[in-house]
Amino acid sequence: MKYSKSLKIFLGNLQAECMEELWKRRTATVKEIWNAFKKRGRKYAYTTILTEMQNLEKKGLVKSERKGRQNVYTPLIKKEKFLGSKLDEFLTPIIREFPEIATAHFLKKIKKLSPKDRKKIEEILKKK
Repeated sequence: MKYSKSLKIFLGNLQAECMEELWKRRTATVKEIWNAFKKRGRKYAYTTILTEMQNLEKKGLVKSERKGRQNVYTPLIKKEKFLGSKLDEFLTPIIREFPEIATAHFLKKIKKLSPKDRKKIEEILKKK
């Protein structure tokens, strides 16, 4: 999955995996998420997944709706928006306090990217 490593920085391993699965499915029950992990060889207790989904709800990232005997969870924020807001929280103070250092660092990192990824960045900059 494309963003798993980045998500784990902000959410921790299991919550990131739960969000990835939920974003992929759009809605899911705890049992559906648990079964998806089980199929991939990720062996968690059902109650562990339940607890993590409840914690994600407390954080305001998902909502649950009772359907029959189960809760159906839905993400309240898109993956890209979540990552963007977390990056803003992290990077804005650094850029404000150390603009030259931050810019130089970003440019060094950009130079190390593949030509394809650099082209994507150029396209984004042209739109701005």
